[in-house]
Amino acid sequence: MFDYRLFELMVDPSRKKRQTILSTDVTTFYIYSKEEGILSGNHVLKAFFDFYDLDIEFRFHKEDGTSFRRGDILCSIIGRANDVYYVLNDVVLLLARLSGISTITNYYKSKLGQITLLDLKQYSPLYEAFEANALAYGGARELENLHLIDELEIEAYGNIEEAIAKAIYLYKDKRIGIEVTDIKLFYDVIKTDVEVIVLKYFNDEALRRARLDAPEDKILIIGGTITPNRLEMISKMGYPYLATPFVLNASRVLEFGVKLGK
Repeated sequence: MFDYRLFELMVDPSRKKRQTILSTDVTTFYIYSKEEGILSGNHVLKAFFDFYDLDIEFRFHKEDGTSFRRGDILCSIIGRANDVYYVLNDVVLLLARLSGISTITNYYKSKLGQITLLDLKQYSPLYEAFEANALAYGGARELENLHLIDELEIEAYGNIEEAIAKAIYLYKDKRIGIEVTDIKLFYDVIKTDVEVIVLKYFNDEALRRARLDAPEDKILIIGGTITPNRLEMISKMGYPYLATPFVLNASRVLEFGVKLGK
């Protein structure tokens, strides 16, 4: 479910734009790509226009999750030019941002061999559903029924042991996971009932040690920032999963353009 507060943030500045004299004729605005990628965000834009019940027609030219090449038309917006103008830059930017996430997710997936990219639901505020879709269109998967203990929980309960005990008690129907940021903490956590361990900011040697010493009943996920030059080596270590927050951080806004038609 989309968080429609983001739509309000898009519309509010547009309402305050200085009035510009534009044609009131019905015009078609084509959004096209200036580079290759994987599309994400067309359904978001349709939801945006439907939500505000604007007298604007939105048409798909490509479906979310499909690839596109330079020059491909991705979608079109049909309405009075002076109506479309005020939201055009924002919707193009959103489409380009979400497509950037799908594109780089797909790129990393193609480099990882048997390693699965996992979406651990660590999104940007207000972008939760949008980024979840973009990651999925790029080929990421979810680890179902997971409660990942975060730093705030640990701080609130005073220590890791208490945070784990509370999580196991409160989320009986879920897998319990926790992020660890050093090898010493890893060895402490593998003695607990935590099922999922996210190895965050581990160097290559620490990743090798963790892989060798982890009990068979633990699910290990590599987290933190992973640069492209480490992918091949990580794929040879035998890890099954790589977390996606680094993908969101590494993504960029793709270059899209707009042209007018009749």
